[in-house]
Amino acid sequence: MCELPYIPSEWETIECVQTSPAQENMVGRGSAVFAQRPPALSVHPMALPRPAIWTDDDGAQRAGVIVQAEPINGDSTAVALGAVEPNGQNHVVLLENTIILSEPSERWIELASVTANREGEK
Repeated sequence: MCELPYIPSEWETIECVQTSPAQENMVGRGSAVFAQRPPALSVHPMALPRPAIWTDDDGAQRAGVIVQAEPINGDSTAVALGAVEPNGQNHVVLLENTIILSEPSERWIELASVTANREGEK
């Protein structure tokens, strides 16, 4: 998918899943963050990559780049996003719980810079 970890200022160079839904073999080789079973029928129309901020289950804000957006099978309103933090950590987050940015904000840069300094964090 991309050279991981990445430098936050190079977010626009990350490769994305844009033309068709991800397949399981794409996740295994690092070309996608997730794959649905059965595969999604389409991708969610969204320009990618996009910087984003979301809140983890533990309440911590995270920043990364959205590299994949697919409607969740069986739910016409829910969209799953594949996000990658600068340290290379992958996340699957819901669109409804994510702030999608057109350009990095000061908060995104702050959060992404902290994560980039924790390379390999799991």
